[in-house]
Amino acid sequence: MQNKRESGTGSFRVKPNGSIEYRICIDSVQRSFSGKTESEARRKCRDFQKNNKVWSFVPTKTTVEEYISNWLLLYKYRKVADSTYDRLEQTFERHILGTEIGKMRMSKIDSDDIQKQIDQKSEQYSKSEVKKIYEIYSPCFRFAVAKNDIIRNPMLLVRLPLERNFAIKTKNIEYYKEEQVQVLLEETMDESYYLQNKRLYRYAPIYVLFLMTGLRLGEMCALRWSDVNNNLLNVDKSMVIVNNRGRYDSDKKTVEIESDTKTKAGKRKVPLNAIAKDALRLLKNRMVDFGISSDYVLHNYSGDHLSMSTVQKRWKEICCQIGLPCHGIHALRHTFASQLILEDVNIKTVSQLLGHANIQITYDRYIHIRKEQETKAVEVLENIYNKGNSLGISMGFDNYRTTESRNYA
Repeated sequence: MQNKRESGTGSFRVKPNGSIEYRICIDSVQRSFSGKTESEARRKCRDFQKNNKVWSFVPTKTTVEEYISNWLLLYKYRKVADSTYDRLEQTFERHILGTEIGKMRMSKIDSDDIQKQIDQKSEQYSKSEVKKIYEIYSPCFRFAVAKNDIIRNPMLLVRLPLERNFAIKTKNIEYYKEEQVQVLLEETMDESYYLQNKRLYRYAPIYVLFLMTGLRLGEMCALRWSDVNNNLLNVDKSMVIVNNRGRYDSDKKTVEIESDTKTKAGKRKVPLNAIAKDALRLLKNRMVDFGISSDYVLHNYSGDHLSMSTVQKRWKEICCQIGLPCHGIHALRHTFASQLILEDVNIKTVSQLLGHANIQITYDRYIHIRKEQETKAVEVLENIYNKGNSLGISMGFDNYRTTESRNYA
């Protein structure tokens, strides 16, 4: 018995041995896939398409989730960074697969359907999370238009809500104040603390290096001694956590690998001040003290790079030991940027040192620091006028108001 489907979607039949056969035309060739169930037969069809890089779906019959799934497999897998693909796939599985909009046909979808979903998601999630959904739909529908699979791009009329309308608000960045930085410097750079507790303080100088260079966690873990050149740090790679997918020699589901920096702007030269150089010197001395040979500035006992989770764990222990609030490793990067901005360093220079893709990212992220500066600037005027009044100088405001009153009388 054969179960016929609409033209272009294939058909199923039960074979004499009880298995299910799925027949479909792929690139003008009739193909057949068998399995114990319809879903197994369909999966074998998808695997065939993935391995042979063929696109067979008829857009008028294909659902949004089927189209996006195949777009990810055939046009994004290994075409983008592993971490980027993982983010796209996780967003697809969390917000699109199995949903009402995912079951709609590509030929029927319009901007109102997507806008409705975006608005609903904004009532549950943060802007950054909803933006990830937008960043799947937008390139996928552009692709579908370019391939003539749909006539109009529904994303052209879709907009993200204003940030104040999201259920989960973006957190203000956390950074350490000047007096807290002083405590950190005193505790982590003092050799006597290291001699008392080598396990805890072995990596302590690295947190000073975070403060003095503004590197991301992944960038610091990928840093090699060969990247330390005279008065500069060469930043051109980063450690990232990606799904294994059977590609790496590990039984773990996720692995930590070395990759390019987050953006092209991430490849940069960061100047080293005297404190940063002292931190590197201490780290070198402690590597010798433990009898370890390694290319990595941050390394484990076997000489391989230190895992990002270990760096974070040690930071929490250090904070507890010296009585600092533990805001997380990234707070050290925020402290680096915030202190530079407070010292009136040009925002473009700060952006370049941080490796941001553009200056707007830096400005938006640290706008609260700019506002603090503006408040202090206005307070300077207040102090000047108060000083004048304390000397018995009349500022003339009363006379001005009296004159104005007479003129309008």
